[in-house]
Amino acid sequence: MRARVLLLDAVETPRRVARRQLELLGHEVSEASNVDEALALAERVVPQLVLAEAAGLELERFAKSLRATENLKDVPLVLVTALPSPRAAVVSATVGAADVLGKPFAPEALTAVVAHVLEGPREVVEDPFAAARAATDADRELRATNVWDEIGRFLEGLETSVLRDDVASSWSERRPPAVAVLRFSEDLGRHAAGGEVALRGRLEHVALGEALQMLQHLAHTGVLHVEADTGVEEDPRAVQICLREGRVDLALARGVSPEFLLGRYLVAEGAVEPMDLDRLIRRGGSDARLGQRMVKLGYISRDDLDRALSRQSSELVYEALRWPRGRFAFFRYATRPEAEEAQLGMPITAILMEGLRRVDEWRLIAEQVSSFDLVPEIDRRALTEEQRARMSGEERTVLDAIDGRRTVRGIVEATRLGSFDVCKILYQLLSARLVRA
Repeated sequence: MRARVLLLDAVETPRRVARRQLELLGHEVSEASNVDEALALAERVVPQLVLAEAAGLELERFAKSLRATENLKDVPLVLVTALPSPRAAVVSATVGAADVLGKPFAPEALTAVVAHVLEGPREVVEDPFAAARAATDADRELRATNVWDEIGRFLEGLETSVLRDDVASSWSERRPPAVAVLRFSEDLGRHAAGGEVALRGRLEHVALGEALQMLQHLAHTGVLHVEADTGVEEDPRAVQICLREGRVDLALARGVSPEFLLGRYLVAEGAVEPMDLDRLIRRGGSDARLGQRMVKLGYISRDDLDRALSRQSSELVYEALRWPRGRFAFFRYATRPEAEEAQLGMPITAILMEGLRRVDEWRLIAEQVSSFDLVPEIDRRALTEEQRARMSGEERTVLDAIDGRRTVRGIVEATRLGSFDVCKILYQLLSARLVRA
């Protein structure tokens, strides 16, 4: 998108660098060296974007003047500053900046920030589970119609007198031959089960791991939809595992803990700083397609995204493997656009080995960490500085989050670690009697 851009900077060199890059991108650029000059220019050219480097009260005066002018009040302002990130965030919030560009900046950073701001409100992203729900509803409606039609055909083959109230007692006597009744029941079962779905079952009867192993062995392509029985029928926890020739291309989720959002894995991989991630989420909306947006804006590379998606998809499968009750259905040849784009191609065997190991560890962990509502406390008499020094970075992070008020769930949220990792560390601390609950 080409736009009219106004640059405000008292120093000529960064203005010249920014102007050159913006004009290469096709933007129309105006320059000002002080606030009064910038305001006069803004009234004449009515910019679509302002990049402002100004200090303190002058910057606040400039922003306030823009917002007080009817045809300038909605123009996005990007703060260009050499201030450290915490201070820049405060100034940005004070003047209502749409984004922050640190000085000195590379041309690529300027391009990404300008593109981000000019994109405007993010388009609404489709619900990843909408298609599955629609397919499930359509499938249920079709099965109900088939069953009802089959009953109608069966009843039409019986003598009308059987249905009359005055001869209702003769129903058992007028039963058709056994072979006809059994064939009828088989037809009903076939329609009720839904023959168009390649695989369907309950987790209590067929473990998810067994279903995945079979789909891997048969090199199937499609979407395995897994729902947990949570007691909240309106919004069950669900995971969709997208397969291509028996390998996992991507896993998507609904109703699971925020710890499974993509952003946590991007931070854990060191691909993005938490502050940058929070800003993008606030301005960009939900987790869906967050990764593609960050690649487009230049915040992360495609390799960074693939590593984070691989961790996220694996841990979603690990989570679904823990569900003791629920249902699954495999829609052969179905797909999701996110999976077609990701194409991670992860082997199911490797995911299952780690996932089933975690399931076993969870059983052991549950002996000490019995609930996510548990509130642990540090035993200050038992914990020594020497013991703390021997701990890993993650162990110290969990230890620092224990304040005698936070629940296990709160510790997971505060540390941005996964619930498995937090609970495993808590299990070890409880077992060593360094922490009590």
